[in-house]
Amino acid sequence: MSNSGTETFEIQYQECEGYLHAFIKGKKDSVAAALEYWQCGLDECERRGCRALLVEEAFPNQLSTVDNFTVTSALPGMGSTGLKIAFVDRKAEHSELNLFGESVAVNRGVFGRVFPTLEEAAAWLRS
Repeated sequence: MSNSGTETFEIQYQECEGYLHAFIKGKKDSVAAALEYWQCGLDECERRGCRALLVEEAFPNQLSTVDNFTVTSALPGMGSTGLKIAFVDRKAEHSELNLFGESVAVNRGVFGRVFPTLEEAAAWLRS
């Protein structure tokens, strides 16, 4: 799947016990790509009747603080209400900005958390 800009990304879905796992990878993350892949994941949850989503991301770059704020602020208006969302970034060095994004999203009503590992994220989603 590619977004409407010049960057591309791929999403692979896997139904797991109690949640939908969306693995997203690409050559470069951007606001346009992030808004599109989040919308795709949320739409897929709705289509499958899932109430929990694990987003695993693999991009070499990270968004700026302002871009992260833009994306995470948009989540409540994208259909995230009522979903339990866990986020794992494969790049550990992105953790500080991801935790900032968690705070922004949670302050806007998103029921979500950032985790360092898939195992921790999956355990929280199933709890």
